[in-house]
Amino acid sequence: MRENNNLHSCKAVVSRNVRNFKMGGTSQRNAPAFPLFVLPSRFFSRPLEERKERFFFERKVMKKVLFKGISSLIILMLLLSSNVYADFIDETGYLSYSFESGSDSCVQVRGRNSSVTRIDIPSTVVYEYQEYDKEDEEYKTRRRTCRVTSVAKEGFKNYKSLVSVSIPSSVKRLGQTAFFQNSSLSDILIFGSNLTNIEYNCFADCVALKTFNLPHGLEYIGGSVFSGCIELENIEIPSSVKSIGDGAFADCVKLTDVKLPSKITSIENSSFLRCTALRQVICLGGINKIGSHAFQECLSLEEAIIPNGVTIVGDYAFNACKALTKIETPSSLQQLGD
Repeated sequence: MRENNNLHSCKAVVSRNVRNFKMGGTSQRNAPAFPLFVLPSRFFSRPLEERKERFFFERKVMKKVLFKGISSLIILMLLLSSNVYADFIDETGYLSYSFESGSDSCVQVRGRNSSVTRIDIPSTVVYEYQEYDKEDEEYKTRRRTCRVTSVAKEGFKNYKSLVSVSIPSSVKRLGQTAFFQNSSLSDILIFGSNLTNIEYNCFADCVALKTFNLPHGLEYIGGSVFSGCIELENIEIPSSVKSIGDGAFADCVKLTDVKLPSKITSIENSSFLRCTALRQVICLGGINKIGSHAFQECLSLEEAIIPNGVTIVGDYAFNACKALTKIETPSSLQQLGD
């Protein structure tokens, strides 16, 4: 009964305060704020110090609860938005693997020992992990076979002793700077035709690389992929290639001949910059653009016959080609750079 009286008393106080505030019966400065919650009247019967102590204690507790709640929410969001699987190492100890984004069965590979001379990348690898079994109420070892689908960014960068590498047919992508500055690398064997992308700087400055057989099925050769491969003499670009990035063959000083497939529509900026031994580039398709500095300082280039359909030749495209005696331009040309 006493509790009910207190509750009625509280309701009456709140009702009276709200009414006075609306009717202007209380000054704005002294008007009570609309209560978010109603404290029982017995709370105010306690000593002031006890009320203060209780108030600060409850505020401290609320802060802790709020902090823990927010922290738990952030952790949950991170787990949901990221791959929860950990990196793992194969039985040789030379290679490590991490799961591809959004996949629990495809992995990318990277090296762990830069002193090796030969690497044979497997097409599959077994991932071993612990999982809690609810029925037996204990953790059990599980195994999952995963496909190796890419070489990670900087996966084997600066492996100075690496001479030979074999890449299985399961691999679809070679990441940025994957074999960058491997100064001893001379033998690259790619199996199958599933490789579609070779990304930026992948084989740049591999100064011992003489030949490279690009597989059919390859679609994209990134920027500067073979730049600085000073021993590269021969490379066959398959008909499946659709795009070759800026500076892809820059400073390949022993490269003599290149045949561009029909799906290539442009020769990008600095594509053959300082290829001093380059004698000819044969275009099999509808090239419509030759980028800036594309053939700059190609000292052995004697003749440039720009195919019909080209509308743009960029600045300095044939600059400092000292042996160049003849340039034929098509009627389709609309813009000729400096």
